[in-house]
Amino acid sequence: MEKNSLFFAVLTLVLILLAALFSPVLGPPLLALAFFYYFYPYLSSHVCVKRGFAVASLFLTLWLWNELKGILIPFVTALFLAYLLDPVADILEKKMKRSLAVLIIMIFIIALSTLSVLVIVPKVVDQMTQLIQMIGKNQAEIFAFAEKHWKALEKTDLIDTQALLNSIKEFMNNLTKQLSLLFTGFSTLFQQLFNIVIIPVVTFYILRDFDKIKDWIFSRFATKERKKAEEGYFHFNRIFGRYVRGVLLDSLIVGTATFLGLLIAGVPYALFIGIMTFIFNLIPYVGIWIAFGLSAVIVLSSGFGLKTILIMAAIYFLIQVIESVFLYPRIVGKMVGLYPVAVMIMLLILSRFLGIFGLFLGVPISALFWFFIDRKLMAHKEEYGKKV
Repeated sequence: MEKNSLFFAVLTLVLILLAALFSPVLGPPLLALAFFYYFYPYLSSHVCVKRGFAVASLFLTLWLWNELKGILIPFVTALFLAYLLDPVADILEKKMKRSLAVLIIMIFIIALSTLSVLVIVPKVVDQMTQLIQMIGKNQAEIFAFAEKHWKALEKTDLIDTQALLNSIKEFMNNLTKQLSLLFTGFSTLFQQLFNIVIIPVVTFYILRDFDKIKDWIFSRFATKERKKAEEGYFHFNRIFGRYVRGVLLDSLIVGTATFLGLLIAGVPYALFIGIMTFIFNLIPYVGIWIAFGLSAVIVLSSGFGLKTILIMAAIYFLIQVIESVFLYPRIVGKMVGLYPVAVMIMLLILSRFLGIFGLFLGVPISALFWFFIDRKLMAHKEEYGKKV
């Protein structure tokens, strides 16, 4: 046994050296295939080999994504949309055939997207164009307003008002540039005709066969491993799926309510602010107030005064109360075992490593991490209890 282990270790070392020597020629995919081919016979008998397979698979997946992301993004997007829409298809499937249910869903989404492109997007672009023009005209008035109302703060020595003013000036100088880039981004987005065509088509086929695809994937596992895989997917779907679907619906309601409230109150750029609120409300706890801060800057840039800001603050506050008390608990629900302070810390950490995606997906990622850690701790506790 010791001879076999020694032989195994020496042969592994030789293969690693050969891989290092020939890596410029072989490339990551061939190296990964060589690794899988060599270590496959030891997969069931060596724990380290199992972990090696997992690590090598992860590295290969990351490499492939980096090399092929331009091609893969439409298909990944379609898979994500199919995952989100699967519960709706399951509900409709009880009353009609799966293919017809999926077709109705896709027609509805395409009609909604077409309406957005023809009606909403032109209005948003028009408001953005007006906003860019207004910012250039009213910068001096905004700075004068800020300096006038912050003299009281300066006397308290609690805030370095000069540094704050410099930051705001820098922000205002860059805001026009960022909005212009956003405008360019809209134009570029709608030039990607291939993606616009391919995503609905692929989404239709994946959504139609979503349950079959799941069953096929689970059937690749052995009986014992399949049960673990199904349980893992169940918990992932319960945490990630419920949260993402719930937050999207919650943010859509909040964004729409903000748009209607600002429109009725006569606040400028209500549609643009409503869409911005929808996007930022996806960030838990602080997103709605980031949206309000940016909205206040937009309103000030348009030449409106403190009265308009107070009206807007009242609308945001009322919507936030309704969302916190009635909408969020019913639509999103409570993430088990997570506390607001812990979530905020995780948001900061994940945003450091994942950027903006860390903010949007911080809660479900934190919940999944906590679930796996808690399950491992409980398993160790049970194992320790048996030994004692």
